[in-house]
Amino acid sequence: MKILFLSPSKTDSCSFYRAGGVAPGLERMMNGTTISVLQWDQIIMSWQTILNYDLIMLQRPFLPEHLQVCEYVKNAGVPLWLDYDDNLLAVPPENPRHELYNAQVREYIKKMLTLADVVSVPTEELKREFSAHNQNVTVIPNAFNDYIFKNSRNRLLSPQRSPTILWRGSDTHIFDLMTVIDEVSALAAEYKQWQFMFMGFFPWFIKQNENNNIFRLPGIDVLFYFKNGYAMRPYAMYTPLSDNPFNRAKSNIAWIEGSYFGAVSIVPDWEEWQKPGALTFKTPAEFREVMTVVLSRKLDTAAHVGKSWEYIQDCLMLSKVNVKRLELINRLV
Repeated sequence: MKILFLSPSKTDSCSFYRAGGVAPGLERMMNGTTISVLQWDQIIMSWQTILNYDLIMLQRPFLPEHLQVCEYVKNAGVPLWLDYDDNLLAVPPENPRHELYNAQVREYIKKMLTLADVVSVPTEELKREFSAHNQNVTVIPNAFNDYIFKNSRNRLLSPQRSPTILWRGSDTHIFDLMTVIDEVSALAAEYKQWQFMFMGFFPWFIKQNENNNIFRLPGIDVLFYFKNGYAMRPYAMYTPLSDNPFNRAKSNIAWIEGSYFGAVSIVPDWEEWQKPGALTFKTPAEFREVMTVVLSRKLDTAAHVGKSWEYIQDCLMLSKVNVKRLELINRLV
């Protein structure tokens, strides 16, 4: 069998979790199957190309040329599988990518959803949203890539932690950070022995203090991000999200990553994030309360991380989650 995964960028983090990063392990599970992972600009999608494959998966298609490919694939009689990691039908105005997914693009996406033989998404909320356009939407959660990272659990859960509080993300999370930035600023001023690290985007609007304990690390390749995050051994990792349909549909990869780093996760009190070991909050005031407990070392954070990591090992290892992709493929081909 020959399968094609088409991605807008096969080396970005979305591909790592949904396309390029999952294909090698999936291919090993399927004797005699080849999975090619290509970018749109690396291939000419003619009938001759399409007919070389038994199944074609498009990751995050949204442009008119992507719609043309979907129509071409359907006319060629090849099964069409679409995968989306985010609710691109509801990107909020405060998100820098809002204009990219404008009204016309949203219509392209809806049309592609109706054409697909199957649509895979990482969360139940995103399934509910996309099921209005396709009745065959299946949840395949984002997972920890245990094909690549094989660190032992004993070392992972070592009580020796760095006094670092980590946030990571891009400029798409500016407004999300703004929802708690006053609380983070106040906590950094109060708890001078802690380092508050921002990896990727740095919030220029944060209030500095005389402790000089607010730092920035630039964004890096996903493999080095995992390597450096693990070596950093942060004490806690927080993920503020403003309450809107786009964020409600997001997956909990920040909790997965933080658990791997050995950090207790402070996350929204929403369905997707209500996981073993996670510390949840509903409001900025609750966020500050939870952070204060953590920073005061009044909580057995290692026990919380242990519960999180145990759940991830049992349910969210890529070697296990890829079984869902295998089942999906077997239904289509």
